[in-house]
Amino acid sequence: MGKGKRLKEKRKLELPFLMPSSVWRECDMPFEIRAKQTGERLEVSKMFLNTITNMAVIISAENHGIDGHWIHISASYHDRVPEYAELRRLKNEFIGPEKEAYQVLPKESEYVNTHPYTLHIWHKIGGRITP
Repeated sequence: MGKGKRLKEKRKLELPFLMPSSVWRECDMPFEIRAKQTGERLEVSKMFLNTITNMAVIISAENHGIDGHWIHISASYHDRVPEYAELRRLKNEFIGPEKEAYQVLPKESEYVNTHPYTLHIWHKIGGRITP
């Protein structure tokens, strides 16, 4: 593999989301979350806090190799699960109203729950996966 190709593969993804409204404040990622970001897939991530509702949101751009590039949004409250309407607003605000996002219900054997009040949505950059 040539040097130019290696440099191109290591180039960081940028988060292609829309600029969030003024109710969102970018904040530092907690240490335990930063520590989990040592894997190869995670390219860049940011954390935001809604100054009105206290919803915490982590947005990551991830390279999944042959499966392409994805935006992953984790949304949580400290005492309840986000509602569907809140996830729709997040998708519209951070990804765009005319782009698709997906919630995944994994196989039971692959289910992971690291926070009881967190939901996730995914957006495939540059494409869609639904028929």
